[in-house]
Amino acid sequence: MAACFQVCAIGILVLLGTVSEPHAAELTFGRQLKTVVLDPGHGGEDLGAQGTEGTLEKNVSLTLARIIADACGKQYKIKLTRTGDYGLDLRDRTATANHLKADLFISIHTGGSFRHRAAGMGVYYYEALRKDPQPDSGGDRGDTGSPSTWNRTQRRHEAGSKELATHLHRHLVEGLNPSGNFLKGLPISILQGADMPAVILEVGYVTNPVEEKQLVDSIFLAQTAEAVCRGIAVFFNAPR
Repeated sequence: MAACFQVCAIGILVLLGTVSEPHAAELTFGRQLKTVVLDPGHGGEDLGAQGTEGTLEKNVSLTLARIIADACGKQYKIKLTRTGDYGLDLRDRTATANHLKADLFISIHTGGSFRHRAAGMGVYYYEALRKDPQPDSGGDRGDTGSPSTWNRTQRRHEAGSKELATHLHRHLVEGLNPSGNFLKGLPISILQGADMPAVILEVGYVTNPVEEKQLVDSIFLAQTAEAVCRGIAVFFNAPR
């Protein structure tokens, strides 16, 4: 009888563990995890910028996205718009985040220039031109049927996107001390249809020989990922 009790108890514990594990992965202290979509820029035939040693932007962006996902994947639900070497339409990248009802969208890139001295890292957020139409008061997330709706979507999140960009920028500068840095608002098309705070992250110039070496260095990429995770955490925890 005692043996039966022990076997049954173990079976129940195993069953409970099996059932509760997926649920635990979705919750942290009773709260549903935030969804962060990482978008590795370029891919497939679209190589992006290329360094003098042959380093490709498309590979750096995918590698860094994976490292960021590993670094802060326990705190958030991390999704990548692409998980391999294939291309995606710009609009499809943002639509993926909308479909997932993501809380953040971060598109990852490197800088590229004909001037090999061009250097630094920074963050872009969406800032509409004055002649752009006013934002909608609402609408379904992921609605790409109307071009006018798509073009106005990010307008609702401009303040949040700028705040996210500011936190990411601060932690990148503090953690990595880049030779140059920027924080800019521009009417960038990939961010335009995002129905959540959205930014573009440039982690260095692959066309700069010094920074090209950094962009294939595992320690540098890990430090960059940690800085990104800290910036995301501060954004989510900031009072609103």
